[in-house]
Amino acid sequence: MSIEILAGIFILFSMAALGAPVAYAILSGIIVYLGVAGQDLAIAGQTMVQRLFDGFLFELHNVFYLLQEVPILLLFLLLSRVILQTNLCPE
Repeated sequence: MSIEILAGIFILFSMAALGAPVAYAILSGIIVYLGVAGQDLAIAGQTMVQRLFDGFLFELHNVFYLLQEVPILLLFLLLSRVILQTNLCPE
């Protein structure tokens, strides 16, 4: 194993052993790995923002999909009420 991976794993487990939240331990391990490897530290932040944005768009798509069904449901409820009030449907 390379020294970068060992440093990242060491920070990850030591922060977890100290009682830090898992997300903070993972983020710290990744930042240490990127720093020791000489990579740009903004990679971690950029990746988190991209994943957050991708998840938000997926959830937003689901909300809009469900909102498409609301007018159909309201039309059905309105028509059923009209049918029941006008006695078109015998009881």
